[in-house]
Amino acid sequence: MGLGEFSRIERFFRPLATGFPGALGLYDDAALIAPIDGFETVITVDALVEGVHVPVMPPPDLFAHKSIRANLSDLAAKGAVPLVYFLTLALPSRCDDDWVAAFAAALAKDQAQYGIHLAGGDSVSTKGPAVVSITALGIVPSGKMIRRDGAKVGDTIYVTGWIGDGLLGLERIKNQYRLQTIGSDNFLPEERYWYPRPRFDWGQSLRGTAHAAADISDGLVADLEKICLASDVGARIYANQVPLSRFGSDWVAQDGNRINQLITAGDDYELVITGPESLKQHVLTGGKGVLVPIGEIIAKNPTPFVSVIDAEDREIVFDTKGWAHYQED
Repeated sequence: MGLGEFSRIERFFRPLATGFPGALGLYDDAALIAPIDGFETVITVDALVEGVHVPVMPPPDLFAHKSIRANLSDLAAKGAVPLVYFLTLALPSRCDDDWVAAFAAALAKDQAQYGIHLAGGDSVSTKGPAVVSITALGIVPSGKMIRRDGAKVGDTIYVTGWIGDGLLGLERIKNQYRLQTIGSDNFLPEERYWYPRPRFDWGQSLRGTAHAAADISDGLVADLEKICLASDVGARIYANQVPLSRFGSDWVAQDGNRINQLITAGDDYELVITGPESLKQHVLTGGKGVLVPIGEIIAKNPTPFVSVIDAEDREIVFDTKGWAHYQED
C-alpha cells in the first residue's frame, strides 16, 4: 500500500516549502504572504490536464516541468519576479509514490532555478485523467507590470524567439522521439514542448518600455489577438518575418502553407511584445538575444483582430487562430 495524502505531503511536498516561511510548513490550511513596500503582486493560474494539454500518461518529471514553467511564463510576460506558488493535484491511483517522488523532484529543480517556493495547495484522488493546477505569485515594482491593454497604434510587434517548435516538439514526441538532454544550446523541439524556458530575461528588462505583452501559449496569432482585444486595436504581421528554428524552416520548406500551423499551434512560451520601434535596439544584458520585429499595431477595422500577410502580400485565412477549449468541430 502506498503513502496516504498526508504522508505524501510530509515526504514529497513539505521540503518544497522550507524556503518560504509564510508557507507555515504546510501545516496550516493557508499561507501568509506579507506585502512588500514598493511592489505589487501578480497572480496567475493554469491547469494542465492529461490527454488535453499533454499526452496521456506523461512522464512525471516532464509533466511537473511543463506545469510550473507554463505558469512562470505568464509571470515573465508581466515583467514579474517569481515568489511562491500553490499546487493542486488530482491524481489517479496509477500515479503511485514513485510517480509523485519524480514529480516533486522535478519541481524542486525548477524552484532552485527560478527562486520560487511552494506555499500550499491541495491533493485529491480522481478516476479520471491526472490534472495539475498551479497558482503562481510574483512581484513587480509598483506601476511597472506589462499589461495586455497598453498596445498603441503605430507600435511595432516583436517576438522573443522561435515560433512553432512547440507543435513540432509534440509531433516528434508522438513519433517516439525522446528528450535526451535538457538545457543544451540545441534546444530541440521536444525540449521546447516539455521544458519551456520562461522569458524572464525579456519581461523584466522591458518594464517601463514595452507597451503590452503576452506569452505565446495558445498560438502567436491567438495570443496577439488577446492583446488587440484588450487594447482595442488591430494588428498586422508578416508570416515571412516570423523567426523559425532550423526544424521549423525545414518543415515549412516542404510546404509553404505549413507556416499557418506554426503560428497558430501554441506551446512556444516565447513572448509577443508591442512597443516603439526603438525596442529593436534593446538587447539583453550580456548581449544574448534580440527582439524580432514581425509587424505593427494598426487601428481596428472594424473590430480588433490580427491580419497575417504572406510572402505574396496576400492575407492568410485561417480555419482556427489558435488553441481554445470548447471550440466547435
